[in-house]
Amino acid sequence: MSARPAKVRGTVRRIVICAAMTAMSIVLCRFLGFSPANSAFRVEIGFLPIAVIGMLYGPAWAGAAYGASDLIGAAVTTGINPFITLCKVLFGVLMGFAFKGKRRGLLFCTAFFLIAGIVVDVACMTPIFVKYFGYTAEVALTTRAISAGINAPVRIALYYLMERTVGERILSLAPQRTEK
Repeated sequence: MSARPAKVRGTVRRIVICAAMTAMSIVLCRFLGFSPANSAFRVEIGFLPIAVIGMLYGPAWAGAAYGASDLIGAAVTTGINPFITLCKVLFGVLMGFAFKGKRRGLLFCTAFFLIAGIVVDVACMTPIFVKYFGYTAEVALTTRAISAGINAPVRIALYYLMERTVGERILSLAPQRTEK
């Protein structure tokens, strides 16, 4: 009987943490991100709270939180594009797989953010910019490559710094697995 309330408390805690991290992601991306005038890219650090969710709860929660973050942020600022939201979900899922329950070294973080940036920010986003924003393929590819090239070092540095300074504290919040 006592296991049930503990499970409910754990679920409520998980939802509250994810909601707080999602809200933080919206603020960091939409309101504190930097987007030069008339450009199709943005330097933003909204990925960082989602990476924390990925460390704590894994790919499904990180993907859902990044999708919710994009939907809410886009609804408030630029307008929703479901395909961009799907790209954010994919990025969250990848972070969840890469970082769940572990601290990673600088080499791993660098490789992950470079590969994920190429896959999501360039390969997945370029066709969206062509189809929905009227860019030529060459301009869309160039713009997305520049965006990935700018965001990758920012992501690598901030994630690695966060992981090294508070990574152990974050992981101590992760739910403990009990064997049956």
